[in-house]
Amino acid sequence: MIPFCDQRVPEIVVTCDEDILVREVDIGQPCLSCQENCPGFAFHEWRHGCNHCKCRREHHAIHNDGFVNVRDRLGWTRGGDGQQVKMAEDVGVVEDPTKEETLALGYTWVPAGLSANKVHEYMEQLPNDQVPRVGTQGERHRDLQLITQLPKQDLSDLYCRFLDSDMERKEFQIFRELRDQVAMGIGQVKECPVDTSCYSCKGEVDKGELVTVAPKVGQDAVWHPACFTCCQCEELLVDLVYCQHARQLYCQRHYAELIRPRCPGCDEIDKAFGNDDDDNDDYDDDDDDDDDDDDDDDDDDNDNDDDDDDDDDDDDDDDDDDDDDDD
Repeated sequence: MIPFCDQRVPEIVVTCDEDILVREVDIGQPCLSCQENCPGFAFHEWRHGCNHCKCRREHHAIHNDGFVNVRDRLGWTRGGDGQQVKMAEDVGVVEDPTKEETLALGYTWVPAGLSANKVHEYMEQLPNDQVPRVGTQGERHRDLQLITQLPKQDLSDLYCRFLDSDMERKEFQIFRELRDQVAMGIGQVKECPVDTSCYSCKGEVDKGELVTVAPKVGQDAVWHPACFTCCQCEELLVDLVYCQHARQLYCQRHYAELIRPRCPGCDEIDKAFGNDDDDNDDYDDDDDDDDDDDDDDDDDDNDNDDDDDDDDDDDDDDDDDDDDDDD
């Protein structure tokens, strides 16, 4: 057990949908694939792609408007009654750096709780083109990963276009609340207190080395900063937001797809949350099994009848042989 992980995890309080802050600029943005052949992104009536060039929305120069704190995008807060705030303080959870503090370091995002020197040490361990330095490709990469890993239609039904009934909205809320409480968290960057190994690559981790921890995975797991990735797409988990399933790390997009299929057209999690298609499929499978069993029974009966006929023939042959011997 690693000492700093032997802590309670502050409960995430999911706020109302109106508190989710998503400000993405997409309309009219140029296509990075078609370039001048596309006049700019325009929403298709129901598809997730561009109505002009048919390329996916993410293939356009979409970006977030202004500074993004990922907690605002998720609609998360700590506390509300004071007790949870105190609990967070008790276990050493620190507040996220402010916009001014983050930009002063030259980045659009930094992990919470680190000194300026430790922030730079952490960033040096990431792929250079993915470091969110202001005005670089890394800033653009972070923007794209926020949009891709944390799609707004997975975060609030206000951004879902095809939830047609109150039941579907209720099921969506249940999915969201269970995900946030059970699976989702924000990783923490700390100095490792003991010699150990990386949970992902199994490489050595020395005492005092910066590591990322994910409390919802367990008390014995640490990752090299560059190893804190989704096991499905292998992308760095943006702003350390992770979901865990069977002690494996997923980005929110791919975790959601473990729970519900995603429509390849509109890019929303299956809107028919309350349907019985899966149950019907199970029933169909059961019927098929019953039919197979009946066929097997019929085959067995036929085989038994054939065996009986063969036995009768053998008995007749034996009687004939006995008569010949008597003669």
